[in-house]
Amino acid sequence: MYASVKKGLFNEAGENNCFLNVVIQALWHMKSFRNRFQRSDAHEHREGISPSACPHCALSIIFNQYKYSDSNAIPPNILRRALHSLYESERKFQLGAFDDAAEALDAVLTCIEKVSPHPEQSIPRLVFGMEIAEYTQCGKCKTRSPAHSANHYIYYSYVSAVQALKHHHPRAPFEDLLRTVAHQDMRSCANEAACTEKLRVLKRLERHPDVFSVGLVWPTADPSGDEIVAMLSTVASHIDLSRIFSPHRTRSRHKLRGMICYYGMHYDAYFYSDTRRQWLVFDDTTVKEVGAGWAEVVDRCRRGRFHPSVLFYERDPLYTPPAPQTHPQPQRSPAPSSAAPAPAPAKPKQQPAPAALPPKVFQPLHSLAPSRPPLHPLPSFSMA
Repeated sequence: MYASVKKGLFNEAGENNCFLNVVIQALWHMKSFRNRFQRSDAHEHREGISPSACPHCALSIIFNQYKYSDSNAIPPNILRRALHSLYESERKFQLGAFDDAAEALDAVLTCIEKVSPHPEQSIPRLVFGMEIAEYTQCGKCKTRSPAHSANHYIYYSYVSAVQALKHHHPRAPFEDLLRTVAHQDMRSCANEAACTEKLRVLKRLERHPDVFSVGLVWPTADPSGDEIVAMLSTVASHIDLSRIFSPHRTRSRHKLRGMICYYGMHYDAYFYSDTRRQWLVFDDTTVKEVGAGWAEVVDRCRRGRFHPSVLFYERDPLYTPPAPQTHPQPQRSPAPSSAAPAPAPAKPKQQPAPAALPPKVFQPLHSLAPSRPPLHPLPSFSMA
């Protein structure tokens, strides 16, 4: 009912609310989060959290204003004050201070999880939560390390590494690029007392989230227009999470719904409207149509020098997983007969040899022969 509602958010002089405004827009435009959040008010003001400092209460009020207010723009201040109170000891998200949008998204989801009666079944966990298990498998001594799992709301990747791989493998899918960059992490074999092998860290996604958020780490805060276009041209409209992580028993497809962008101490956000069939840009109180195609979004980002900071992929409800392949059963030989044997079939004419198949133009990056050295150096990376 409210999918067509598009409002801006206030950012008065000196407030520096833009980093939080794009987070609110992202949470509203992820239908799977908005629907679950509006249907459930279950939360507890534990550990001395007052209603005025409760992120769940604050976001509920903002969502209600988003739905029912006659104004074209609404204030984000109640959530801003809640974050200020909760993170005052860490000097983060303080009133009037500028902050990182990806960190603010993670903070809002984490705080809502903490006031949930059952944190592991909280709305942030069910929608955005990625339970990622990391482990190693030694091909030499066959030792498999214990898997260490942790929950993440944003999956980070390095733009410079993605683009370096894309340069060498221009036809590589976006999922394969993300997978290869993630698997550059190396660890010693779990049986290091008897084995000196260095192994790539494998990542397994325990469950597919409704929303898969990709945080893009840029080597500079001011990339060129060409670099922005190169990265946005690499971004895929749909992704299969089983191509990024170890194969999962459940197949799902996630569709690009929007992104948060940054340039010059300011954030804006782009989200696709199914009702309008248009990409929209949300820049504080300003909401504008950009165009029906991704090319229009790329061009606007190039001209404004805004580069993507967080991508949002939402589960595609219309996707039907392919049926598992079945192998034909071998036919049984007929029972021997007492009748006279049939004459032997005529020998077929010799057919000319088939023409050679064209060379394969692309292999998934994770299946490349180990003789190809990995790209080095890559920055160290931690999901923490």
